[in-house]
Amino acid sequence: MKTSINILNYNSYEESKRCIESCLKQNGVDFCVLLIDNCSTDDSFIKLKNEYTGKIDFFQTGANYGYAGGNNIGISYCFNNGCKYTLILNSDITLVGSGLLKNMIEIMKNQKDCAVVAPLIFNVTSKGDVLNQNDSTYLKVLRKAKILPPNYKLSDTLETISEAQGSALLVDNEVFLGVGGFPEHYFMYGEESCFAKK
Repeated sequence: MKTSINILNYNSYEESKRCIESCLKQNGVDFCVLLIDNCSTDDSFIKLKNEYTGKIDFFQTGANYGYAGGNNIGISYCFNNGCKYTLILNSDITLVGSGLLKNMIEIMKNQKDCAVVAPLIFNVTSKGDVLNQNDSTYLKVLRKAKILPPNYKLSDTLETISEAQGSALLVDNEVFLGVGGFPEHYFMYGEESCFAKK
């Protein structure tokens, strides 16, 4: 039951390199890393391919399909090649710890009706790491109006959320594709909100 870590690259050599390095440190689970190049206009894809051939896999979309389209293409590719799960990452994300992917997959397997798992995401600032709360007033209003279900604390380290940030989320590929993936009329921003509701 292989898992893919998909990194969407667009003109982001340094960020993608840091992201790849953090992904390669994951252990305890069978996984591959797939760099999806969204038709970069610089030499970032060529440089990354030269550095990581034999360590990770590569896929070129052929056009810039934005966040939604690029990730949908990547997940379809993974699903068609036998991957059950995909960890979607923006290129500016760095995974902390070597067991994060394993823990996320265990949550996915052990939680009934779970199709998406999101890690805590911290913004790196000059004042230190700041937890990104990812819970807007809009989402709180939708929960209060019972348009979205309430959030529940499941354990000391696990709770439900209204929506997962698109910068880092683990999805069940069959469920993801079954609801149509990310809506592609969003080129960038907002697609994870629509996806969460689906």
